[in-house]
Amino acid sequence: MPETPRLLAKFHDRRPDDLTDREVQQFLVHLVEDQGLSWGTCNGYVHDLRFFYRVTLGRSDADFSIPRAKEPARLPIILSLGEVKRLLDAAANRRDQTLLMTTYSAGLRVSEVLKLKIGDIDRDRMCLRIEQGKRKKDRYCGFR
Repeated sequence: MPETPRLLAKFHDRRPDDLTDREVQQFLVHLVEDQGLSWGTCNGYVHDLRFFYRVTLGRSDADFSIPRAKEPARLPIILSLGEVKRLLDAAANRRDQTLLMTTYSAGLRVSEVLKLKIGDIDRDRMCLRIEQGKRKKDRYCGFR
């Protein structure tokens, strides 16, 4: 977002090097509250402005943050026993049924299921080794 200092200057109608930390903070609040930008997008603006003020302008004390609202925690949808049974019974063949059972019981993501190999099964510990799952992390998961 190389245009961030330009947007900041336009918002305050002044040069960005003449603005105080408080004025920069007002711009960030404007992005969140008035523009309705996501937290991730606003964090990009924060990092741009930190670089601009600390590296380009040499202000060592420049510190900004965006007002953060805690994202609501969402509960997962859990199927009833009857729904799980109907899902498994709807599988076209034994292989598909086994894939569905493994996916649901271990809580796997589709991308993780696609990468499974026979060698990933640890029969002694009753778990699967998931390689390069979410966020490129390896993990073990047991069956529920």
